Amino acid sequence: MVANSEFLQDRPKREEVRMPAYPDEDEGLDDGGDHVEPLTAAQAQAWRQTHWQPSPWRVLQWQAAAAIGVGLLIWGFSRDSVAIISWFYGALAVWLPALMFAKVVVSQPALGILVMFEMFKLLLNVMLLALAPLLLDQVAWVYLLGAVVLTVNMYWVAPILMARCRRV
Repeated sequence: MVANSEFLQDRPKREEVRMPAYPDEDEGLDDGGDHVEPLTAAQAQAWRQTHWQPSPWRVLQWQAAAAIGVGLLIWGFSRDSVAIISWFYGALAVWLPALMFAKVVVSQPALGILVMFEMFKLLLNVMLLALAPLLLDQVAWVYLLGAVVLTVNMYWVAPILMARCRRV
């Protein structure tokens, strides 16, 4: 019990403990006085050149180009109108909600808007796919779902292709 009382006496009192307001004030975290300087316009432009972000409009263009390209290949080989219509309906079931989402998010880039419209986009995708048997006379599900898979995968394939074209 004596050891515990000695320990309690050696502890600094609450008012003696000073917590730094900012990490720079703490001696252990000081890195020699290096402070972050704001970038000049030229430095910011150079940073933008090396840290490229793909445009959502370009991703939508790649989605449309891939869907149209593969749709033309299907038409060239099969000439089956049900397959072609199902293919393009599947691509549009993904592409049109993505177009609406890109328009809203680019004009109002806030996290709440992003989450709300992402949920709305997914709901609209599911609704359009569920309505396919009602809107189309016949549905070739293999082609419709193939178009959905291709169009959704272009979300990550398109930025990779765009980066390779830019040699980033």
